Amino acid sequence: MSDIIRPQIRVSTRARHVYLRLSIRDGLQIIVPEKYDLARIPALLEKKKTWIESTQRRLAKDYLNRPPELTYQLPTQITLPALGETWLVKYLEQSSNTITLRRGGENLLVLTGKIQSEMLCRRVLRRWLVQRGQEALIPWLRQTSYELELQFGKATVRLQKSRWGSCSRHKTISLNAKLLFLNPELVRYLFLHELCHLLQMNHSESYWRLVASKEPDYLAFDRALRYGMRAVPGWVVH
Repeated sequence: MSDIIRPQIRVSTRARHVYLRLSIRDGLQIIVPEKYDLARIPALLEKKKTWIESTQRRLAKDYLNRPPELTYQLPTQITLPALGETWLVKYLEQSSNTITLRRGGENLLVLTGKIQSEMLCRRVLRRWLVQRGQEALIPWLRQTSYELELQFGKATVRLQKSRWGSCSRHKTISLNAKLLFLNPELVRYLFLHELCHLLQMNHSESYWRLVASKEPDYLAFDRALRYGMRAVPGWVVH
């Protein structure tokens, strides 16, 4: 086995049974009750060998695919892959308790006011992100719905913590402004995913057959979406 497995034996006064815990940071821990016969541990490890090795592989894969450490530093440049846009951001300090944002020139954002407050700056930039999402994502969604012949009612754009989108029984689709940080192909798949809920308000086999009829490679897109949040900058999620 690899170096990730470094058995550590811990005696617990509260434990009633032996159990194993495996993590990247702590390796393999074996928690045993008091008066447990430690001579039984080699046989236990042999019995649990398959579980240990499969868990080890999963942890190693998760570790390699971990997102980069988020930085909450204010951006001087904002790239939106979904739209193929890059915005420059400038900060101008003025005597004020608030911050205003204006678009100056081509793809330039200018924040003016109490810029020493990073919290206020992030709040204003997130508000702009939602606005940019409303401007770009909703017309895009309407065009996609026309192409797929799946017509929705209303659409909204918000900053959601973890969900990329949702569809209500009233045919209202809610989109996450964080979609702007994904590739266009993934954004369109998310649109398709939610539009299919107009006909199937679940994730049943019938629903996935509908998705597959619109996008045969849906499994690859679905897997990619699971890791999509890694593309979102720290100043957005903080």
